[in-house]
Amino acid sequence: MKLTNFNELYENFPDERKARIQAKVAEMSKIIEQHNEPEQVTIDGNIIAWLKQSGDDYQERVNDILSEMMLEDLSRHADT
Repeated sequence: MKLTNFNELYENFPDERKARIQAKVAEMSKIIEQHNEPEQVTIDGNIIAWLKQSGDDYQERVNDILSEMMLEDLSRHADT
């Protein structure tokens, strides 16, 4: 099962919400620029096993899941 990608999720938001998300992203961009190197994280074995059930692209799925969560979080904060 392929998760919806970040751009597809974003495109479904109304223009007003997109503008608020863009403002939040711009605000965060300075922080993001300082942390553009790949990072290593520790993920529990049961989560890795679950991700690997869908195939060898489990690392891409981790990024997809986290990107989706980031967009949802930015959207929530754009409404405040």
